[in-house]
Amino acid sequence: MAGRRWTGTAAVLAVAALVAAGGWQASRAKPSPTRSASPPPRPGPIRPPADFARLPPAGPTGIRLLVAGQRVTELDLDSGVARPVTGIPGSTLGYTLRRTDGGAVIVQPLRGCPVCTGTPYLVPAGSLAATRLDGYDTVVPAAEPGMLWGYRPAGADGRAGTVRQIDYAGRPHGPAYPLPPGRRVERGTTAGLLTLPCCDATFELWDPRADRVVRPLGVVLAASATRVAWADRSCVLDCPVRLTDLATGADRVIPVHGDGLARLEIQTEDRSVVGGAFSPDGSVLAVAVPRRPTAGSTGPTQDVVLLTAAGSTPVASSTMAADVSPAMMWVGARLVLALSRAASSVEQPMLSLATATLAEPELRRIPAAGLLGYAVVGR
Repeated sequence: MAGRRWTGTAAVLAVAALVAAGGWQASRAKPSPTRSASPPPRPGPIRPPADFARLPPAGPTGIRLLVAGQRVTELDLDSGVARPVTGIPGSTLGYTLRRTDGGAVIVQPLRGCPVCTGTPYLVPAGSLAATRLDGYDTVVPAAEPGMLWGYRPAGADGRAGTVRQIDYAGRPHGPAYPLPPGRRVERGTTAGLLTLPCCDATFELWDPRADRVVRPLGVVLAASATRVAWADRSCVLDCPVRLTDLATGADRVIPVHGDGLARLEIQTEDRSVVGGAFSPDGSVLAVAVPRRPTAGSTGPTQDVVLLTAAGSTPVASSTMAADVSPAMMWVGARLVLALSRAASSVEQPMLSLATATLAEPELRRIPAAGLLGYAVVGR
């Protein structure tokens, strides 16, 4: 799960309710000459509920999550047992989480200001003990197993930005490369670093060894070590997903409007990879695709669609308001969505979880009453 776009907001996040149009039948009795039948009440606007509470329960899932609030814990969703992750201090601002391709989790402190820094941590797969990664403002997944990219952007004091490959213990592997001012690193791939230059929403594959842009991309929805899903920044309606195989450089265009979905959300003001997630083997891409407003609705909505080589599969009961962004992740063969809402900016958000699979593409609620946190990620 990249970024924190869905966490810590006061917005109400939700799944839309279905409204059935019922017919009205007049009484069979002869109407009174002095009274006329009242017209049926008009239905009110269609408003999504505030969470996944109205969905049927999923039953046992076998899912364990890391949950980041003011502390980081591991939660078994079936048993409800929570275990603390050691080595990470408590923080009133909280943490963000990001899973690497190998199952380790990067824990990054949330920052109280744009120029504030914080030390990242790494929780290895299967472990509850975190490793502190000193010397870097941010770390991101690398394409190579057991590796990360750590970087520090250029400072206002004239300090040069650098990016360097490190292992899970924080040991350097290779030289530190200059990082151009304003360039943010999203992750490592087999074709270079996926980066976002300053003041633009167009991602680029960049070779740090030669300081060369390998290939410009558009708005990236999801990325792994070997593939990137993206959309053309200039597209507004009926936008296809472009899937790039980084080994060959070949693009495959996947239309999504064939399911009656109106357009792909292109939010150029958001400077993060958001809106989709690859399954662990890369065979399924989950994306959130907005619909146009319908009669009686309070605004546009969005639905989750699973894209494979065989075509697209809509996820039933996945309708949400279009102005919210669920955290989207895969835990094995299960797609997990997380929504959050907070009563105020100083409170930890309440989390609501749901899951679906390609074999059973219907969203179901994961019971987790009272779950609070700023981020969740699968183990």
